[in-house]
Amino acid sequence: MPRVAGRSPCVQVRNLTERREQLGVLQQMKADGDIAHVGIITSHSRRHDQVERIMREHAIDFVQLTYNVTHRQVEDRLLPLAKEKGIAVLFLKHPRQVG
Repeated sequence: MPRVAGRSPCVQVRNLTERREQLGVLQQMKADGDIAHVGIITSHSRRHDQVERIMREHAIDFVQLTYNVTHRQVEDRLLPLAKEKGIAVLFLKHPRQVG
């Protein structure tokens, strides 16, 4: 993992099924100054309900979501929630990719 000024710039949780344990460890690492930002990633719109719960229940800094001209489901709930909570959003997938 690359390090910036003695700490990793960001770490994201991909396996959302084990998020409580992983986010707990990462939040402690952030509190200890070992990492700067904690986030989550999903490439599946079927997990948007789970992502929304995490965004509401955990102090995360960023979320990475599928969002492009063919995948716009995040506009209704997730993008407004991210704005409300000050969570940065990274976008995943090129518009020509299928899936």
